[in-house]
Amino acid sequence: RYEMHLLLLSFKKDLNDPDRTSFGEKHFGYYYNKYFKKSWNLQQFNVKKLEDVLDFIKDTATIAGDGLLKAEQGEETAVETFVKLTEDHRRERERRVDAGDETASIKFNRPAPPAPKPAEKGGSGKGGGYGNAKGGSSSYSGSSHGAQKRPYSPAPASYSNKQPRTGYSSGGYGGGGYGGYRR
Repeated sequence: RYEMHLLLLSFKKDLNDPDRTSFGEKHFGYYYNKYFKKSWNLQQFNVKKLEDVLDFIKDTATIAGDGLLKAEQGEETAVETFVKLTEDHRRERERRVDAGDETASIKFNRPAPPAPKPAEKGGSGKGGGYGNAKGGSSSYSGSSHGAQKRPYSPAPASYSNKQPRTGYSSGGYGGGGYGGYRR
């Protein structure tokens, strides 16, 4: 809702052309990607057309008679207004579902998480590494960690932390034991 509002107002302000204040439905995905650096996916909203998404947020954006998208809220509209509008619509839908109107429920699809990139085994990239994926010879024998030189092991509990400083007059950095700066 708020992203839609920002997109329409930002486009109008950036273009600064009174003859062209908005863009059409077919260009929405391009401008959404251009302004927000993320792709627009209608399947995420479980709809077929952008017009169906705009039906959810009629008070924020609509399609005007000339086919261009139009922001329904003004430029000075606070963010809190969009939060209130969203909450009001959620409550209205919940009330309608409780009354038995199944058409009021919204079923959004969750986007699939990005697929993990396949990890390269040692020896297949630049630099060679410390062994290969087939378990061949390695200058760091017995390691199954590929290019990692040695596994991390925490320090033994017997090591104590730094000793707290008790004063500046004895030893320390620069030695001398003068208790301060000499002039």
